[in-house]
Amino acid sequence: MIQSDAMNSPKGVSPLIASVLLIAFTMAIAAILTAWISSFTTSQKEKTQVFEEKINCNYGFIENDVDFTAYNGTDPVNNGIFKTRVKNTGTIDLSIGKYQVWYNNIAVPTIWTITNPTNYSIKKQDARIITLNVSGPDVITKIKLMGYICDGVTTTVTQPLAGWGALSTYSPSDVIAATKS
Repeated sequence: MIQSDAMNSPKGVSPLIASVLLIAFTMAIAAILTAWISSFTTSQKEKTQVFEEKINCNYGFIENDVDFTAYNGTDPVNNGIFKTRVKNTGTIDLSIGKYQVWYNNIAVPTIWTITNPTNYSIKKQDARIITLNVSGPDVITKIKLMGYICDGVTTTVTQPLAGWGALSTYSPSDVIAATKS
């Protein structure tokens, strides 16, 4: 009987090649796990920051000075300017990010988004005069100011029974830039 060379060759993989393959496989698994753990921890860190901001928002409160509130619905340029003093009575700094405006005989409010809300921050225990464009189809009956990051921090001003106070003067440069949403 004649034996072939295939029968004389060693069977299986040499120990050196097996070791190299095992190390390569281990390194590939380690690289995949490292990438996954890195992205997982980054996403968890972002979620933690969001929750931390929301928890901090529990310490934010704003009030409106009704005695200082004034409205001019006959402004020839903007057709409606609302001016008020807002006081941050909370323990964190806040910014106004949006405001909702209700007009006479219209049930659905118009939402305005402030263009650069970080420019209009109110330090804790401080007050700020804000001037808003509230131009719309009719006279306003109510306005709701909402926080920027802390959107649950709000103050609502309803038209007094005696009517809005008259807005005597304001500078157009004081009007906060906002767009209707």
